Amino acid sequence: MAIVGAATSFLAGYGLDRHLTAGTVVAGAIGGVVGLLFGAVFRRMLLARLHLPIVVWVPISLLLGSFFGGTVGYLTPLVMNDSSIAPILAIFGACAGALQLSWFWLPYAVRAGRGKSTWPVVVAAVVISTVIGHAAVWTTLTILRPTID
Repeated sequence: MAIVGAATSFLAGYGLDRHLTAGTVVAGAIGGVVGLLFGAVFRRMLLARLHLPIVVWVPISLLLGSFFGGTVGYLTPLVMNDSSIAPILAIFGACAGALQLSWFWLPYAVRAGRGKSTWPVVVAAVVISTVIGHAAVWTTLTILRPTID
């Protein structure tokens, strides 16, 4: 989860800005740390509860992904000393986290539960991180509904 967290946090922002910024680097670092902590808990929880039906895991994955991404989105501007945008980035991060984890958990759990390498799923998550960023922006704008004059 550290690799997925770092890559999604970095590439979601980088894919939108199309240039390297301090914010995307900080987001990547925070995403990696949060992913490392989150991954230790998530993997154990997921493997211990593989017997639950998929329909139960979908809302759980959306909530956990929202929490994961929202944490990264909220902490990034605080570390950068710009707390004014923390709520908006928390919503953006929550959307990105929910979108990424909503598909990631099932193939990851199946491969881990069968004792197979999870690297193909991790690589797929990294590859689609920029797309996740664009989808998260549109989801955030739908939620906030800004008016532009």
